[in-house]
Amino acid sequence: MQINNSTAFITGASRGIGLAVSRELINAGAKVFLTSRSEHELSVVCKKLDPNGDKAFYAVMDVTGSASVKIAISRALEVFGKIDILINNAGITSQQMVHMHDFSSAEKEIQINYLGTFLVSQTLLPVRLNAKEE
Repeated sequence: MQINNSTAFITGASRGIGLAVSRELINAGAKVFLTSRSEHELSVVCKKLDPNGDKAFYAVMDVTGSASVKIAISRALEVFGKIDILINNAGITSQQMVHMHDFSSAEKEIQINYLGTFLVSQTLLPVRLNAKEE
């Protein structure tokens, strides 16, 4: 796959793996649209990744909220006109042994790690399918 001139939508992009992937995509010639729950972190990261402000853009997004996901994807499409790549990276972990893990924490992990990934994919897929038909 040719990365140069591609556009990527990245969840959980303000730190860790999401940030590293964002950096590598920019270095390969892509433009990136970063999302996470922290506007401050996203703003700082965008400025570091793209001092000129033409390769990295962002929106605050909660992967568990349908409206939040739709707004962020719409904003990315306004900026880029297309989304070529999805990096579904948002996730959390309690890093506890199962017998020490409370049920509400496990539910939150499932909501973000599984259902959040599903929601972002489900929302973006029709956009991608329509782009391929054109």
